[in-house]
Order: sequence, then C-alpha cells, then structure tokens
Amino acid sequence: MKANSSGGCPMTTGVQVWEVGSGGSTLLWEGFDPQGVGFYTSGRYLWSIVRGTATILLFDVENRSEIGELRALGPVEYACQSTNGTLFVACELRFPNFYQGAGELWDLKDRTRLATLECPAAFTSDTTCAFNPDGSKLACSGWDGSGGRVFVWDVVSR
Repeated sequence: MKANSSGGCPMTTGVQVWEVGSGGSTLLWEGFDPQGVGFYTSGRYLWSIVRGTATILLFDVENRSEIGELRALGPVEYACQSTNGTLFVACELRFPNFYQGAGELWDLKDRTRLATLECPAAFTSDTTCAFNPDGSKLACSGWDGSGGRVFVWDVVSR
C-alpha cells in the first residue's frame, strides 16, 4: 500500500476483486500496473494486461495464484474474450508503422496462439473489441490515419 498525493487515500497497483453482495474487496495480486482485466471459465480464472508491455498475466482466483502468462508480439493496447471464455484477442500496435496493428487470437484453455489477425489500422487506447455471441466473428475499432474504422474477422476460418 502507498498513499497518493491527494491526502493519504490508499492506492495500490495490481488486481483487486470485490464481492458484490458484501461490498468487501481483496487485493489479490500487486506489484504491476494493470491495463485491462477479465474473468473467464465461469469466473474461476482472470486475465490482466500489464500496462505498456506484451504480457498478459493469468490468475486462478479461487486459489489466489498466478498460473501463467501469454506473451504477445508487441505492446498490448486492448484485449477481450469470447462470451464462452475460450477465445481471447490481444490488440497491439505494430512498430514502426503507427497506423498498423494486429490482433493475436489465443485459446485461453490451452494458452496457445491460434492466429495473428493483421489490421491496416492502429489499435490505441480508444480501441474496443467484441466477439459475436457464438465466438465465430470478432469486431475491433482502429485508427488508420484518416479516421476511425471498424474491422470484422471470421475467426473460425482465420
């Protein structure tokens, strides 16, 4: 724990989980700056992007343990998962061309990279992604230098 500059309010870096019913919270993992977080496999597991890196950490919430990581090819700007929690995409910038990105498609259960989805636009902090309900398609927003665009991939055929 450390105090921030606004009068001593406690401030932590890491992943904190709240029990919605009681309002109580538990700091589960600290020492890194999370950029995004999501539950998968019925809430038993959790993923978190480490800000400014190509690392996505994986945690077992029930056992309060780190269980592994996914290593993207470049710094991850945004991530999302399919509604059934099996597919995961990490959206990243491709350097040196700022207006180019890629989405790395992963199988969360096996922790294997399935495909790299090239994109003619950059994924930035404004990027959002979503899988359709059956997980067969992925839509992501991006910026191509002339404006915002939405791209859709058929992830089944990859």
